Amino acid sequence: MKKLISIILICLCVFSVFTLSSCKKAGGDDAGKDNKKNGGATFTINGVDIELDSESNHYDLYYKENWRELHRETMGSFRNIDYTNDQGERVFDVRLVYFKDKSIDEVMAESDYTYTEKTHNGIKYQYFEYSEGGKPGHTYVYNYNGNTYTISFASDYDMTSLEDVFMSQVYFKIAE
Repeated sequence: MKKLISIILICLCVFSVFTLSSCKKAGGDDAGKDNKKNGGATFTINGVDIELDSESNHYDLYYKENWRELHRETMGSFRNIDYTNDQGERVFDVRLVYFKDKSIDEVMAESDYTYTEKTHNGIKYQYFEYSEGGKPGHTYVYNYNGNTYTISFASDYDMTSLEDVFMSQVYFKIAE
């Protein structure tokens, strides 16, 4: 359990360190909101189709999820969204974390991940891949309005559809 928590904290730090720029645009525009897709979006993982049809947010990070098929647990600034199939196997996890008033460099100071840049929905993220107990993981890091956000995906299955569809629905705006 300590190892899992340490890995999660390291991933969160890595997410936050690499996007120092505050992404709120002049004139009050919200990051990614102009490109936000309307309606539901469906992804496929391990042969199962899941529609993301309900808008939700985690502080200033807005995204879509499915309240009927996905399980969500929130502890402070950490939110885990997962899917377990009919056989009781956890198919994937999506982890959302925010670090208030922290730059990406501050959050990621102790990590040694190699980052690249990936753009989804008009938002440029710092991106890295990792392994969690042998399970592949991908993390996106972004700084908005002085807070750093990490969005992580972990699964033993091909996560391409999950990541593309989930990330296409993400945008940032100041929470009301």
